[in-house]
Amino acid sequence: MLWELYREMARMDEAKGKGEDFLKHSGDAEKVAGELEAALRGGNNEAATAAFKGLKKNCDSCHSAYRN
Repeated sequence: MLWELYREMARMDEAKGKGEDFLKHSGDAEKVAGELEAALRGGNNEAATAAFKGLKKNCDSCHSAYRN
């Protein structure tokens, strides 16, 4: 669901209006969310934990620039 959310968000005019840096954050998050999904489906807890941490880092970075 996260992967799909990031993918669809990038298609929104509001997201596009925030510029290339915002869309890069969104694209990076989409990629890592896909990695998280793959790790969870594959039962790879170590990879899932790493992907989750990467996703959190991306979220924190984007939120500090665009939300908080």
